[in-house]
Amino acid sequence: MILDKIVGHKLKELEYAREHIPLQELKAQVSHLAPTRDFRSAIGTLGQIDLIAEIKKKSPS
Repeated sequence: MILDKIVGHKLKELEYAREHIPLQELKAQVSHLAPTRDFRSAIGTLGQIDLIAEIKKKSPS
């Protein structure tokens, strides 16, 4: 099954990364990223319309 191949490949990538990329390097790579928002707080405000959407440039159909 194709999904099993994808998952297997990703697991191999992760194993390689764990063995070859130091934790400090990973921390440095993500240190400049914006902090994540708390999902429950973001959509849980009463009296406010909450929307979850995905916007794409094109659709193949």
